[in-house]
Amino acid sequence: MKRFIKAIAIILGLVSITACQPKAANPLKSYDYSQMKLIQFEPIEQGSPIAIIETDYGTIKIVLYPEEAPNTVENFIYLAEKGFYDNKSIFGIDKEAYFITGSTDAPSGEQQWETKTGELIENEYSVNLWPFRGAVMSFNENQGFFGDSRFFIINQVELTEAEKETLEMNVDEEGNEIVPQYLLDKFIEGKGIFGFSGQYTIFGQTYDGFDVIEKILSLEVVDPEENLKPKEDVKIKSIRISEYGKDS
Repeated sequence: MKRFIKAIAIILGLVSITACQPKAANPLKSYDYSQMKLIQFEPIEQGSPIAIIETDYGTIKIVLYPEEAPNTVENFIYLAEKGFYDNKSIFGIDKEAYFITGSTDAPSGEQQWETKTGELIENEYSVNLWPFRGAVMSFNENQGFFGDSRFFIINQVELTEAEKETLEMNVDEEGNEIVPQYLLDKFIEGKGIFGFSGQYTIFGQTYDGFDVIEKILSLEVVDPEENLKPKEDVKIKSIRISEYGKDS
């Protein structure tokens, strides 16, 4: 099974999760960390847009971040309100990392995505959003560049001691911190998947339904190494857009 931790190499933009794809410039090098707010750990403001995701295994509630990823959130809300996500299968599960949904199976077996405009959505990066447990991230094969209707919700990966040590080597050639150590410490503590940083648009965060995520991630797949499709057909029944405080 793939490991999704590329540690300091990810920070420097030296590697990509999908090696066969052209590499995009990793935004981690250009962030102004002095302005960073880890908003996924902050209380949700009343009236914030949320999505209520009904699955075969229960309800997941996520808060959306239109200020941080306006185009991706607009597209997600548009597709949810038109019913695009209704009865969509979860077509990929990595027990260590995520489940993915948001497309229609084509006769050829390929995944057919959709967007509001019909065009791919350029990735939107924010220093305030990170791939912590429960983060909702857009997906497209052009990893590092674009997203579409597909999205995945991530879990957390327990790091090996060697990986923890690598993340603690958080200095450049001049001895300066590459990213704030308190940020990396959250990943060292096992609160997410650092290797996804700067690779995909993060546009939402789970605040309720972590038990449902765990149930879905526990499902058996066809082949953990070659085919992550679950043996059981598990679906997103519907996604309803609301406001925090009304349906929270």
